[in-house]
Amino acid sequence: GDALAPTISALFLLIGGLLLAIFERSAEEQFTFGRDEFLFMLQTMLVISLGLLVMRYTGPLLVDMTNVFRAEQQEYRLLRATAGWKHVGFVFGGIIAVTGLISVIERKVTRRAIVTGILVVVVLIVIFDIPFEDLQLPPNGDV
Repeated sequence: GDALAPTISALFLLIGGLLLAIFERSAEEQFTFGRDEFLFMLQTMLVISLGLLVMRYTGPLLVDMTNVFRAEQQEYRLLRATAGWKHVGFVFGGIIAVTGLISVIERKVTRRAIVTGILVVVVLIVIFDIPFEDLQLPPNGDV
């Protein structure tokens, strides 16, 4: 099914990583995992986690906030295929993830990183959402 290709790819990456770790461990130029590498990995994981959390919960949270002012309550699950609602989590979470990863690498937040984050999200929406009516952008497929 749809999950087979990424699973096989991950398996090959795992095997390759294990082979490198086992057979290249004694090489002089072997990578060492120090404090700087740990902090970079931690920052990267935090940025991606924040982006995914924002992506997942922005839409439902906004619906709950608008329900305060509505007589008839709405449910995000029913709105997730509606223009605007289906994009809100993807846009905010995607911008945070892309801008955050660029900022971690550059060690500062720049206007260029923010603009790049916005452009990447817009391009992904144009490529994946506009041509395909039944495709749901993340995280709407499981909400």
